[in-house]
Amino acid sequence: MKTLYFITCLFMLCLCSCTRYYYCPNAMNVPLLSKEKQARVVVSTGASDEVNNTNYQLAYSPLQHLGIMANYTSYKGESKASASLREFGAGYYYSDGGKAKLVLDVYGGFGGGYFHSDVNMNFQRFFVQPGIGLRTKYFDMAFNIRVCAIKYTQFDANGQSLDYLEQQHLIDADGIRIDSKAHTFIESAFTLRGGSKHIKLQVQFLGVNAVGYIPWKYESGLTSVGIYVGF
Repeated sequence: MKTLYFITCLFMLCLCSCTRYYYCPNAMNVPLLSKEKQARVVVSTGASDEVNNTNYQLAYSPLQHLGIMANYTSYKGESKASASLREFGAGYYYSDGGKAKLVLDVYGGFGGGYFHSDVNMNFQRFFVQPGIGLRTKYFDMAFNIRVCAIKYTQFDANGQSLDYLEQQHLIDADGIRIDSKAHTFIESAFTLRGGSKHIKLQVQFLGVNAVGYIPWKYESGLTSVGIYVGF
């Protein structure tokens, strides 16, 4: 019985180790800009089911109501899996100008990167991100929605067999691969910050839902913690 139990556990471990995630979200850039010449820097680290990531985010308002942003995320997973994402965006913001500032904004942008794991791919991602937030001297909170369209390119099976690719749903029964079309996700994020006027601790909770049927695995959420600096 002990031998049977050990074999069963080993089999289940092998099954778990074969689970791969082919899309993992990054933390949302939530600058809550309210006037021109403001700048924001956020560095955060996140953890999901199988992947850890580090996020570097910048935002700046060169003109009243205009915001620009840049994001870089590096991912580390099991079995030496890695990925990176670089993004740039711009958008419109409105603030009521009070001491407790209500901020409405919407950003759009484009980025891309690579994915190295059991298979290798490059990818491109477009996003649109509306949000609403409240800024005070010592506390901020915001809720944002991000709609992402991701397209994989330069698919490399990395020596994997056709059976393995079908098992991971990277190729379906009709021979259609993961890079044959774009895939859309809707992500929602709740962001909290607290601290001094210019430096705050940030916590963000993010959920991910696919639009339509996606057979391959993707991360359904991300929790990140970091430091926010405002100028």
